[in-house]
Amino acid sequence: MDEVERSDEAKNLMIILKKYEDQIDVGDYQDDGEREVTILKYEADIKYFPPCIMHILAAYHPKIGRARWKALFVSFLGQVGWPEEKAKKLFNKVSEQLGGPSSNIFKSWFRKMICFSCKKIQKKGSGFPHGEMGETGICHHDDICKEIANPLEYVERKRKDDLTLFSFEYNGKKHQIKFKQNEEKLLCYIITDDKKGLENETVLDFFRRENKRKEFFKGIYLSLDVVDKTEKDEIIKIFTPILLQLQETNIFSTDPIKEKEQQPKQYRKGKHKKTQRLGQYKEEDVIQEVYTDNTTIVVHTDTGVFLDKMIGVDKNGNEKWAPQKVFHGHIKPMEKLVIDGEFTVFLYQGDQERIADMPGIIRDIKKGGGVLNKNKIDDCINAIFLDLPTRTGHATAGVYEEGDRLELCLDAMPINDAQRRIKAQCEPSIKQEITKESLKAYFDTTNFWHDYEILPSMGTGAISPFVLMLRKHGKMFPNIWNFSPATHLGKSTVEKIFSMYLFSIFPLNGNSIDSEFRLSLAYDGICAYQVVEEADDVNWRKLEAILRDTPENYLCNVRGRADQTSAQFLSRAVLGINSNRFPVMGENTLVRIFKDEFDASVIDGRAGSDDRVEQLSETLNRLTPIGWRLAEIELEDVNHSLDILLERIANHEKEIRRLYTDFFDPRRAVAWSAIFEGLKIWESSAIKYGLEWRAPSYEDFVKNVIDHIETSTKDAREPPVMHFLRWFEMWQVQNITRIYFDSGQSEEQIRGINNIWAQDKELPNKPEYRGDIITSAITHEYQQTKNSKIDKVADIAKAINVITGIPVKELVGSWKIGGRSRYGVFLPYKIWKDDAPAPQKEENNKDPPDLEIQQVDIEKIERYIQQQGGKTGRVSETRFLAFLNCALARTDSERYLKVLLERGIVTRYSVDNEGIGFTGGK
Repeated sequence: MDEVERSDEAKNLMIILKKYEDQIDVGDYQDDGEREVTILKYEADIKYFPPCIMHILAAYHPKIGRARWKALFVSFLGQVGWPEEKAKKLFNKVSEQLGGPSSNIFKSWFRKMICFSCKKIQKKGSGFPHGEMGETGICHHDDICKEIANPLEYVERKRKDDLTLFSFEYNGKKHQIKFKQNEEKLLCYIITDDKKGLENETVLDFFRRENKRKEFFKGIYLSLDVVDKTEKDEIIKIFTPILLQLQETNIFSTDPIKEKEQQPKQYRKGKHKKTQRLGQYKEEDVIQEVYTDNTTIVVHTDTGVFLDKMIGVDKNGNEKWAPQKVFHGHIKPMEKLVIDGEFTVFLYQGDQERIADMPGIIRDIKKGGGVLNKNKIDDCINAIFLDLPTRTGHATAGVYEEGDRLELCLDAMPINDAQRRIKAQCEPSIKQEITKESLKAYFDTTNFWHDYEILPSMGTGAISPFVLMLRKHGKMFPNIWNFSPATHLGKSTVEKIFSMYLFSIFPLNGNSIDSEFRLSLAYDGICAYQVVEEADDVNWRKLEAILRDTPENYLCNVRGRADQTSAQFLSRAVLGINSNRFPVMGENTLVRIFKDEFDASVIDGRAGSDDRVEQLSETLNRLTPIGWRLAEIELEDVNHSLDILLERIANHEKEIRRLYTDFFDPRRAVAWSAIFEGLKIWESSAIKYGLEWRAPSYEDFVKNVIDHIETSTKDAREPPVMHFLRWFEMWQVQNITRIYFDSGQSEEQIRGINNIWAQDKELPNKPEYRGDIITSAITHEYQQTKNSKIDKVADIAKAINVITGIPVKELVGSWKIGGRSRYGVFLPYKIWKDDAPAPQKEENNKDPPDLEIQQVDIEKIERYIQQQGGKTGRVSETRFLAFLNCALARTDSERYLKVLLERGIVTRYSVDNEGIGFTGGK
């Protein structure tokens, strides 16, 4: 009861009521209604108490409101998680400070009555036991009080503010990061020097979701202006313990259902009844259920995939489950496939039957638009693909090792779009049988081309299903490149006969392979002969690494995926490339190519003869896809043994090496031997079907095929040192500069001369060799060019040694350049300037015969003219003489210039400043 005014009447009333005070059950006067008393799960620290409670703790014998203050205080202690003994001890102390009645208040209010609301505390009242107490002056609200409804909320809010404010040091400054909840989102911002930085928003359970953690850190990086990866790693290191501490506090609501429901009983597989939400799925639609843990089931139905989660039990002990649809659509796992002994993929039915690995299945599903929960789809799909029957196979048709036997695989299980496309193309050839007529048609095609033009592709087509196995066992099998500047010679037709006609594999356009990924797909498409047409515009320099490595490597390429997995491509195919120009010059790449230059002199006899064209057309119309039957014939001949096949190829190699000794790489003999074995396959089929065609003898094959193609290929190669020398030749022309003297006169010089290089020096002990000396400064500049092929000075010396026989120790070493010793290499003119004159005595320089203008000189001069602005251009005498000296290696360039005037190649020559004019050369 409350105090009343100090009057005699009041005093008398108090005396009368005093003896009944202990009998009063103040709990009967709770006017906040019959509400459940909520008790915090933790013991709140006094520092989190609201201002009104702190005022009670500090107060001493207030004039009015003592009983109401005590009731508020004890009900508050009952809800903030304090143990009864500890709360009673503090209450007794405070009660003594306040004075007034206290005998029954603790017993009646502790954990039995809810704390008064702020609204009631602030409202003026009529006295105890009512909770209005505005006239007592107890309320001392602060900023937090403006946002709460009762003192208990103040504790939660203050504790949350305290537990979600973290300090850290970074980059020499002190910062704080503040977290707060805004409905279902978590807000965080950084405070630096009392200034609030960028505010970031994420979901409440972000620390359990990797993608949301990344979003969180992006905002932090932006707030702190962090860009460098090292700095980002440092920030993650700083924030990891902060996030762990935040997670451990568990002060943010992340799962309201679990807070309100009872904890589920121990779940036992197959011994429960599920109470499902209506309208989700029917029991008869369920294909399978996969139990991922005690409280989660992945349900696979005809119409989609669901994730059932147990959310509690009802009062009768029945489990309550909440199904969520993760994917809408039909998906049917069928088989687990182990492809090529290395790749695990799955056969499944969606909109159509497909084969893909797990990342591919997920991508396919997401593209289809049926995914309803992107965060759960990966786990759910993985769950329904767990228990499947396993089958082994291969991604493409071809010959593979199965144990100790070679077997032909025609039931391919493609794993990428290129393989699926080729499989569809090859369907007609899978069941095609050989007849005598269809076989004879292929032999008839050999009458339309030279042996060297058709037999390489013919042998390659027959042996191509075996190529992956040959490469796997270290046998190089090059690409076939049909080349000629002239058109209408049948370059692409020859290759298509033994690819498109033989296996039903349609040619690829050059544009379709103009990237490492697309070229890798072409190699991995099928174990057969794959034609690439219109290859003139392909950037082969970009693809040279694959073109060089694939012919003798089992693995073509390995590429990373966005999901951190990798995709592997095998070297199954042999490429048949055709073009009107041949852009490959690197010797290492040419080793892996058979450059077959067609005979341009017979173009009128081929494309110009109507009868011949008609005969060829009629022959092509008789061709049928019998390539796989040829592979079966070879398997029978070698008794399905790889050892026998390799032994046959080794025997061919022995005979070919005996007859041809000029291979520029020994591996090419092995490749020719495999192609010859392909021709023997054709011979075996001819014998089997009673035809007269026979493979050429070793002698004829070497004479009519190998010699022509080896010569053609060697002519195209360019040693790396020659690439450097051509670059250095042009470098000298492009680096002419004018030097000014104190006298006011000037002259033009090539940059760096007598400093980093020296011109026209004699090789010691070998006066017949003259040339330039360069240092590593020149090679370093060369290495900065896009297409450099030489790494260091020593490499140049080794290459020159191979060409000239001059010992390396005489070519490389310390040289006097510009009055000091420099480490460098000697470049003899004889290997890169064919017309460079030998040193002559002065008396022999009257009119040397080697001043005759060669066509190569004219071509070089014309290129120089174009660089100087064409025929109307002008150039100084000194600059042009320097060009003659560098590009044409003329040590007597002034006299050479007079000959150019006489020949009409230059129109003007004078010592004045008018310079030299050009006619362009005639």
